[in-house]
Amino acid sequence: MYSTRKFLFVYAIQLAYLFPVAFSWSFVFLYLWQAGFSLMDMFLFKVVSYGAAVASLLLVRRYLTMPYMALDLIAFGIELFALPFIHDTPLLLLLGVFDGLTFPLFWVPYNTLYFKLGRDGGNAFHSGVMFLAAPMLGVVAPAVGGWVYEAWGYTAVYAVGGAVLTASGLYLLYRGGGDVFRVDPLRAWRSGAGVRLAVFIQGFWQSVDWVAAPVYMLYLLSSAGEYGAFLSAVALFGAFASLYLCRRSDASGSRGWYLNPPVVLTAAATIFCAFAPGLAWWFILRAAVSVAVAVSNPFMASVVVDRMGRTAEAMYLREIMLNLGRTVGMLAIIASEAAGGFMLSFALAGVLLLLYPLSVGRRRF
Repeated sequence: MYSTRKFLFVYAIQLAYLFPVAFSWSFVFLYLWQAGFSLMDMFLFKVVSYGAAVASLLLVRRYLTMPYMALDLIAFGIELFALPFIHDTPLLLLLGVFDGLTFPLFWVPYNTLYFKLGRDGGNAFHSGVMFLAAPMLGVVAPAVGGWVYEAWGYTAVYAVGGAVLTASGLYLLYRGGGDVFRVDPLRAWRSGAGVRLAVFIQGFWQSVDWVAAPVYMLYLLSSAGEYGAFLSAVALFGAFASLYLCRRSDASGSRGWYLNPPVVLTAAATIFCAFAPGLAWWFILRAAVSVAVAVSNPFMASVVVDRMGRTAEAMYLREIMLNLGRTVGMLAIIASEAAGGFMLSFALAGVLLLLYPLSVGRRRF
């Protein structure tokens, strides 16, 4: 039976996780850049993070929802507290391994718990509410974080994020409770035959959007305040558009009509990002991506649940394929940088994303 109180509690856990992402983690590349790390250092940091996430997912078969989420919140808090003390490449890569080994402990249990709370036949709307959290926080938190960064320095920004995460994790440990579930990787792989390639493509694109895009902004913006304000301005676009469309999709039973057009728009805008001539065009393209992703993300998640049925194994396989795609995407960014510039990776990611609508429902890979 659906419980509004339980839903609000679970949603609050997500907000406790995503606030430090928007307020603190948004500036990780800016900090690394100012600390003297090279582009290759940053890219390798994310390669080992996503690669370690795949390894973590393959090793962990039994999940305890509340304890595991609590442990990851605390681990993420430790990571933010540690960032100001990372000054050389080996330590940065070690931090990347730590990051990758821990964050699946949050997302597999959280997504499983969250989607099980969804009303019957409402997966897309329920997913839309979930994906609304990031843009909602993104409207304000990065701008405030940039102001704090300039006023008190990066240590203050990471201390605030680390404190929120650690306190939230300790509260979950104190509260206790939660569910226990197991996953069967082989069964998950087989049942996800129609969505594996699609989720891999999504992960590949995310690596470019989450890493190459903020790194490119380092060349366009000169301060933490400008950096945070830009992120907040972009987040304004499309923050609430997905809710109406997700409700319409659940009512009609159609996914493709609401999924494919924004995916194609995202792909086109991503391709044009490779050739953006300056800050004005970059802002327009990133705003277009923000709108399209706000609409398509809930459907990309709900399609996996719709096709696979078993919520826990659907979310487990989704995390594996996303992080596998992100790992390969990061290798593509590194190869693009070696070939002449990492901006080439935008064109690669955009072209690959155009194949997403065709890949949904295919039985191979």
